Amino acid sequence: MRALLIITLMLCACDWFEPERETQPPDTEVGIDSARTQHAARIAQLAELSSAHPSGWAAPNSCDGALWSYKAAAATCPPGFNADASAYPDEPGRYGRTPPPRCWPKVGQAHTSETTWSGDMGKGLFGYAWRCGRLDMLIDHAEHGKENLWQMGEGAPGSVLSRAVYRPSMVGLLYSLIYAMGGSDNVNRHWPNVYPSGLTDFEAHLQMLTIWIVGEVAEASGDADAVPRALPPGARVVRSWPETGKKHPIDGPNTHLFDASTPPFEALLMASGAMRLLEVSETMYQRIEEHYARDSADPLFAAMHAIYAGDYAPILAICSQAYAPGMYVGEYVRCDDQSACELAHYVHACDIALRRYN
Repeated sequence: MRALLIITLMLCACDWFEPERETQPPDTEVGIDSARTQHAARIAQLAELSSAHPSGWAAPNSCDGALWSYKAAAATCPPGFNADASAYPDEPGRYGRTPPPRCWPKVGQAHTSETTWSGDMGKGLFGYAWRCGRLDMLIDHAEHGKENLWQMGEGAPGSVLSRAVYRPSMVGLLYSLIYAMGGSDNVNRHWPNVYPSGLTDFEAHLQMLTIWIVGEVAEASGDADAVPRALPPGARVVRSWPETGKKHPIDGPNTHLFDASTPPFEALLMASGAMRLLEVSETMYQRIEEHYARDSADPLFAAMHAIYAGDYAPILAICSQAYAPGMYVGEYVRCDDQSACELAHYVHACDIALRRYN
């Protein structure tokens, strides 16, 4: 009778949790060898293009050069890449969109932008610094922000200067990276990110970059305050309520882990399923699936869908394609160094998925 009651409670509780999603790459997935081969070829193509500039930047001539060049370098941390090429020598922690000559409004100059820096450039820098161990860049960047009330660049007359100002969520992401990489703790790392629906174009791209960075940091750090977070072998996780993001009371303040020593009652409440590599909040996962449903051919969207939904076939098919200039790369890849930015987008996305097989 007691067992029947427990099972009944388990079934009734199913609406509290989202079903398990397999996120471990299949060991026998068809296409992995082809994907790796083409990924290596794209890295070589990108390296050749990047070597044309002394900085080793993939997109030194684009006003969004920092975004695409840092994204490209995040995948392999190439020794020829000078991450500090756009730094302002007299202002530690301040960076520009491009190495000199800078992308900045001048009369009669086509290569212009309204601000010397923006949040999307920052997302590129964050991803590179995280993957390539440049804690020093992040610390200096944070110090520069504090000293300037988080105005990270200048604006042209009449421009929207807010593009160069870091919002609290961006400040929180920066400090969470610093803390996860071994730097000092700062209460500002607890500023949350928000993930509104309905974003497209560059806004959708930046939202997915944010989720990527948050997931990478949380997985590596195992921070109890972070979502998603890594799970030890054999563990299971209880999902949060979709409506609120709050954990079920049985879960406690953090994600509850189940192993062989878990009490039977708690184990029965956990839906069966394969172990996950990553776990995300329901809102983050909804945004991933929203963007993937709208544009499943975008390499970044497909890569994020793969590592969080467990559906690797689409990204492997994308990564198995040989690169050709002008091929479809998603709704937002635009820059003056178009071929390099297309390659950067592919290399970054395929790296996100393929490293899960290593």
